[in-house]
Amino acid sequence: MLFYDKFKDLCKEKGLKPSRAAIECGFSKGSVSRWKNDGKIPNREIIVKIAEYFGVTVDYLLGNEQNKNPPTSNTETWTVYNFEGNGTHATTVNPNNVNALKKLLNAAGELTPEQIEALIKVAETMK
Repeated sequence: MLFYDKFKDLCKEKGLKPSRAAIECGFSKGSVSRWKNDGKIPNREIIVKIAEYFGVTVDYLLGNEQNKNPPTSNTETWTVYNFEGNGTHATTVNPNNVNALKKLLNAAGELTPEQIEALIKVAETMK
């Protein structure tokens, strides 16, 4: 199933036209046309916005799983996607680290790009 088909089905379930959902998610109606007509997949920021908006997982939107509902227990997991290079690579985050990673991402939002690069180097050294 194409990305657009999943998006359209989620819109239908919510009683929305895809163009209206696009506006509510904060991206253009033209994006939806490209997904429909060209079979394009949106960038990761838009995929995450759509997943949050509809309350589904990114994996569901990308066709990697059938269950569209995110985990609700305290054993929540994250799947981190790397869209660079050839293909998409996913890494599942240890459930014990999810809350700590949320704090780290919130803190990183106020850092400069240089500070973020330094933080990445520290994390890679700690592996």
